[in-house]
Amino acid sequence: MTQLITIGNQLANALGQMVLGPLTGWPAALSLAVIAVVTGVIMLVVYKYTSPQAAIQRTRARIKANLLALSLFKDDLRVCLLAILRVLGGATISVAYAVVPMLVMLVPTLLLLGQLSLWYQARPLLAGEEVILTMQMRPDVPPDATVSLEPHSAISANLGPVRVASQNQVCFRLQASIPGQHELRLNVGGTTVTKQIAVGQHSHETPRVSLLRPAMDWQTALLHPAEGPFSPDSPVQWISIDYPPRLSWISGTRTWLISWFVISLVAAWLLSKPLRVNL
Repeated sequence: MTQLITIGNQLANALGQMVLGPLTGWPAALSLAVIAVVTGVIMLVVYKYTSPQAAIQRTRARIKANLLALSLFKDDLRVCLLAILRVLGGATISVAYAVVPMLVMLVPTLLLLGQLSLWYQARPLLAGEEVILTMQMRPDVPPDATVSLEPHSAISANLGPVRVASQNQVCFRLQASIPGQHELRLNVGGTTVTKQIAVGQHSHETPRVSLLRPAMDWQTALLHPAEGPFSPDSPVQWISIDYPPRLSWISGTRTWLISWFVISLVAAWLLSKPLRVNL
């Protein structure tokens, strides 16, 4: 499973760089809104061609007819009960019609959300800012194993390695100096491992920010697609960087997913009539 997700992530990374890369200089809220609208349109088109549109239209007509019966025969208990049951049945059938489109869109949507998290879950470091890098070591790695960070022209280690013996972790305090996408090289007992780190010029920029290089686990690999997972025989299980959160009502760390979901739904609903899609 993890290998399949890793391959899917590689394709999604290439596509994400090509599609989202030109939006890097845009205000984050604007780029997220544009992406959400486009996503809503694509989902609408997929729904149109993977759902029984004629059957959905007939079901909606029956629901409307039964709602009309409720208002016309509200004094007739038997008619009202039957109408309510038919409305509930129609609603259940409508939900069932959406199962196939949801299954078709499930994997692409998960890959898309993984890509969007690279752009909106955290902001890049700024020159002069400090950040903590944490390495989770494999349980059988000796606590006194040599760990070092290779010299880098854009990133310096102000502190570390600091060992957290109780959790089998090693930490560095890093300071950024030059904007760009950089690669750190760390040596662990003779084995070299790498970790990406992003440094921007302004806090509103949206370059790709990889918070975690994951372990060989399909769930974390799905959530953190930028870098390939560590192999099981690596002395390091995962490496994380504690990036600053992105502060925004629309595209912030805690709101971007809600904004994307709401804008996508609204766009799909508004465009359903022009595109002749029965929802």
